[in-house]
Amino acid sequence: MIKAYGWKLPIEGFSYRMQIDNVDYHSEKKVISYMQDSGWEVSGSGFEPEETKRIYFFKKDFKAASSWMYFAKKFPWEIIEVCKDKEIYIGPKKKKEKKQKEPKIKKIKKLKKPKFRKRCKICKKIGHISKTCKEAKK
Repeated sequence: MIKAYGWKLPIEGFSYRMQIDNVDYHSEKKVISYMQDSGWEVSGSGFEPEETKRIYFFKKDFKAASSWMYFAKKFPWEIIEVCKDKEIYIGPKKKKEKKQKEPKIKKIKKLKKPKFRKRCKICKKIGHISKTCKEAKK
């Protein structure tokens, strides 16, 4: 995952430097062209042999601090501003993680008890009683 760090130089004006880490072979051209299109100048690079990732350093002078913040908020990768006391996460906005909903357990419908059907004592058939039995009348 590409991660960038930006800091203001302690000189007059609004001169900033950026370090972009974990740039792999496939995204190298994309990162460099984005930064150069945004007016940044490559000031150095490095290489991590274990992970085959590159590190790039860029520099740019801004007219105001608000210009830096405008750029940083629109930056497509994760960017952190390094200050004297702390590091400030600037952008892009982190997507809120959706909580996984537990699957709803369907309620099991209780089976209705079958209505008790009376059995005729005379013919032994279900559905009528001996008073209404046709065979008893015969």
